[in-house]
Amino acid sequence: MTKEVTNHTAGARGINLKDGSTVWVEPGQTLDISGLEVKGKLPDFGKPSDQAEKDADEVIALRARIAELEAQVGGGKRPSGLAGKSKAELLDIAKAEGVTIEDNATNEDIKSAIELAREEKAQA
Repeated sequence: MTKEVTNHTAGARGINLKDGSTVWVEPGQTLDISGLEVKGKLPDFGKPSDQAEKDADEVIALRARIAELEAQVGGGKRPSGLAGKSKAELLDIAKAEGVTIEDNATNEDIKSAIELAREEKAQA
């Protein structure tokens, strides 16, 4: 039977072996300990983090996108700047604004296309 441990703590944890050596388990690392002769008790490896923590960045990004869309609908305002957005975020903005983007477009190409479409809409 395979026995594995995963280090959920912020620091490395050492497992003392009967031969006097120590096996280190780095944060996030999973180690199969079924073949090891462990001396004493295993260290505290912590618990897996809550799923909400894992999704925190995505939730923040979604809230920012909702705020942008509400600004568009509510006051006819354009979304906030494009600087610092990931390619996926830029593609989402382009799609929401009806801007067609080529498959091989770079971030700068996408930004330029969105800005051009916004200028055209503002002049119309």
